[in-house]
Amino acid sequence: MTPSFKTPTPDTRLAHLTEMRPKHLQTWLEHLHLSDPQTASAAILSSLSALNRQPLSSDIRLKLLTLFWHTIQTQVTMLQRQLSGSMLPLSTKADAHAHLARELLIELGHGYKLVLMDDSTSLLNFHSKPDSTPVTYQLLLIQQRVLELCYEMYTPVPIGLWQEIHQTYQYAHALGDTQTIISETAPTTLLHAYQQILLIALADPYHLMQGELEQVIELAQAHAPLCEISPHIVNMNNTNLFTLNLLIDAPPHITTRLETDTADVALLFFKTRNLIEHLLFLLAKLEAGIAPTALGLTVAAAEPSFRFLLRRLIRSWGIPHLRRFNRYDNPHNDIRLRLGLRTIHALLSATHPQHERNDDNEVEITVTNVALPEHTYHLDDNATWKILNNSAQGHALRAKTPTPTHVKVGELIAIREHEFEPCNLCVIKWIRNIDTDTVDIGVQFLPPLARPVRVCNPYSAIKHIQPAMLFAENLALKQPNQLLVPHGIYMKNVHMDLVSDGTASILPGKLVMQTQSFDLFEFSIDADNHSNCS
Repeated sequence: MTPSFKTPTPDTRLAHLTEMRPKHLQTWLEHLHLSDPQTASAAILSSLSALNRQPLSSDIRLKLLTLFWHTIQTQVTMLQRQLSGSMLPLSTKADAHAHLARELLIELGHGYKLVLMDDSTSLLNFHSKPDSTPVTYQLLLIQQRVLELCYEMYTPVPIGLWQEIHQTYQYAHALGDTQTIISETAPTTLLHAYQQILLIALADPYHLMQGELEQVIELAQAHAPLCEISPHIVNMNNTNLFTLNLLIDAPPHITTRLETDTADVALLFFKTRNLIEHLLFLLAKLEAGIAPTALGLTVAAAEPSFRFLLRRLIRSWGIPHLRRFNRYDNPHNDIRLRLGLRTIHALLSATHPQHERNDDNEVEITVTNVALPEHTYHLDDNATWKILNNSAQGHALRAKTPTPTHVKVGELIAIREHEFEPCNLCVIKWIRNIDTDTVDIGVQFLPPLARPVRVCNPYSAIKHIQPAMLFAENLALKQPNQLLVPHGIYMKNVHMDLVSDGTASILPGKLVMQTQSFDLFEFSIDADNHSNCS
């Protein structure tokens, strides 16, 4: 079987731009100025692009690609380090780094596709024919890294990438290579590599906070063998079941009843039932206090944030999301947005000083202006956005200004749809970084009528008084008292102080939401306890 990958058009006029002698190429790669990733990467890309457009035998091409492989992996890693933690939208320089890293990987993939498609792999050249299994595996690894780079930067996946991923798996399956062990030291098969890619895509990557993708990749790599790909469905409902259409340029999707009844040979079904059962087991053990190392997990699994991630993955990998209907009838295209807890706290404190009383507990909470250091104000973060669609849970927004406020998943924002309306507090749930001038975000509404207060927890890592947002009990919405504080202050069942003109001792309860920016939790007021803050 010869795969039908899309490859570059041959052009022998570019031969002078590359080195086709393995020893000379190795010397050139070793003497590149590696301390400047952008310059070195651009030179490597130019040489590899020219190489991929020259007629070569498969064995020579593969030797040259092997030399490029390690250098390119190093260069992409160095470029990624420079991009690590970048806020969105990307700066012009950061966008150039991301584009360069992606093009390096795509061009490297072209080389391995040429090896698989080369006419010299025919029976007439059997003795020089390279083993297709490791070549196909290398190609799948390259495709996975391109995908991960897009997800890490919240950028769209290149057109055609998913179709090529499916074709790579289909080619290996036709040759019977999917179950072949690639390495004895770390047993991996092409099937498990493909299933890992599917799990990463199904983890709702544009909703992940910065740094979470790495944890998802580790979990997918470790647990992909628990999944199964099958052309048939036997006595199984649509739960824990996703459809793979190998002929289209799209990731797996939730299986519909129509698809379960069809005999289309291009459709495969990705089953995750065993994986979900195992993740539920791990989650139960972690919540029972079992050490992560005893479960084969890293020490980081002991953190509450890891358990939150596990719950989200259980939903994404196993339980189909409820369909949410968007509405497109909102005419407002001048949405004002403020970013960050301190910015919003300062804004509300300055413009809406209020007084509240909790009659059930007879504890007064007076909201006052909070004297925060001047450098914590960012009141110029006032970009203009337009609503793409809206629903009961929130909005999809697109920045109208050329350089919108830097954003990240999990950040607290306040939006105002009308000039004289109060601000709505939201959390950024997903990001699509279209280009350097266009970024889309999805925001989820938090409870209404937020009030700025201050908190102090002397037992946490953050011991100074901090700004917070109070969401008072609302019986109509069946909402208990909730408090939103900077990430790191919340400690369940450890008393902290709610500070205004006076001080009320509160007891934190259930953690409702946790991001890298804030913790939102339920609490009760304890009038008998005294303040622990000076």
